[in-house]
Amino acid sequence: MDTSSKPSSSTSWSSQIAERYQCKVDPALAAWWDNGVWELPGSGEFRAAVSPQSLLADHPECLWPGLMPCHQLPVIENGRGDCLAVRMSGNQFREIVYWYHGGGDWIPWGDDLSQALIFNHFASRLPGFESRHSREAEPVAVVGDSNAWLDFATARLPKFAWDDEAPPMRSAQSMVNAGIAKSAVLAGLIAEHFDHYSIDDWIKAAIEKNPNLAWSWEAAGRRAEAKGKKDLAIEMYQRGARCSVFTSQSVRMKTHLDEDEVCKFSLGKLKTLVPDAVAEDEYLQGMTLPTLAEQQRATSEYWLGLADQLEAGSPEQMFSLHMSAWDLGLPAMSDYAEIMKRLMECAEAGGLPGRSALTKVHLDTLAHRYLK
Repeated sequence: MDTSSKPSSSTSWSSQIAERYQCKVDPALAAWWDNGVWELPGSGEFRAAVSPQSLLADHPECLWPGLMPCHQLPVIENGRGDCLAVRMSGNQFREIVYWYHGGGDWIPWGDDLSQALIFNHFASRLPGFESRHSREAEPVAVVGDSNAWLDFATARLPKFAWDDEAPPMRSAQSMVNAGIAKSAVLAGLIAEHFDHYSIDDWIKAAIEKNPNLAWSWEAAGRRAEAKGKKDLAIEMYQRGARCSVFTSQSVRMKTHLDEDEVCKFSLGKLKTLVPDAVAEDEYLQGMTLPTLAEQQRATSEYWLGLADQLEAGSPEQMFSLHMSAWDLGLPAMSDYAEIMKRLMECAEAGGLPGRSALTKVHLDTLAHRYLK
C-alpha cells in the first residue's frame, strides 16, 4: 500500500475515520492525519505510523482483536508488535496508551497524541524505564534523527519546555508538573524510586489520575505495609485486586515474581493478610481456582452476572462487560466474540455509537482471522 496516497475525495482523513468509527476525533489526531504529519519521519521507540487508509480497511492489519481491548485503535507501532493506540472514551478518540503485545499490558502515555509523542521522544532519558513490561530479546531502538513529530507536538503544547542539561529526576518531575504523560512518568518514578521521600505524593497523584490502574493501588498497599498500616494496606490491595491484571505493570513494579502462584499481586497479599475475607468473596475466590483457565472462566462469569443486574446501556454495565473479557483474559479467542457482541449492544443502548462501531471492527477482524 502506498502510504503517501491522499484521500480519494475532498473529505479529510480524520473525517473519514470519524465517519467510519462514528466518533469525534480530537484536534491533535485530526492534525496528525490531515496535515500528513504521520508521513514524516519520527523519533523514539515508536516510529512506524499506522496509515489512516489502513484504519479504514475492513480488517485493519494493525489490530490484535481479543488480545487488545476493543476500545483501542493503533496509531503508531514500534516494529515489534507493540503500539501506541488511541482509546475510545465516550464517543471520542483522544487518550493514547502504550499497548504491549507480549502480555496485553497497557498504560496511558498521554491525554492526547501530542503528549504521547513528547513522552515517546524523551522516555529513554528519564529514570525508571529500563523495565517496561518485559525483557526484550534485543535492545529497542529509541532514538531517531528527526524531530518532526516532536516539533508538531510541542507546537500544540507551547508551555512545555525541555532542559537537556537537567538531571533525569528533575526532568521527570517537570513532566509531571506540566501534566505531560503523567501516568507513564509516575509509573517510572515510582518503580525506580520506591523509597524516595516524594513517593506517597506520586502514588496519590497516580491514583487520582486513573483509579482503574492496578499498579498504583498495589504500590500504595506496599507503602502502607512498610509503615505498619495493615488496615490501609488491605484497603489498597482490595482496590487493586478489582482492577484488570493487564494494568498491573508487574515487571516495571517488580511484583511479577509474586504472581507465579497467584494471578494478581494484590490477591496474593490479601490471601496472606486476610485469608478469611478472600474465602468469603465470590470474586476473589474465583481467582484462586487451580488453573488459569478456571480462574478466567470464573472471573468472566462474575462480571457477566453483574452486568445482567445493571441497567442496560449504563456505564456500569459497559465496564462490567469490558472486565468480563479483560480482567484476567479468556481461555479461547472464540470466547471474545460473544462478549464483543454484548458490548456492541450495550453501547448502542447507551447512546455510544462510536464504541459500538469500533467494537464491531474488532469483532469482524477477530472473525476474519480466527473464527473461519
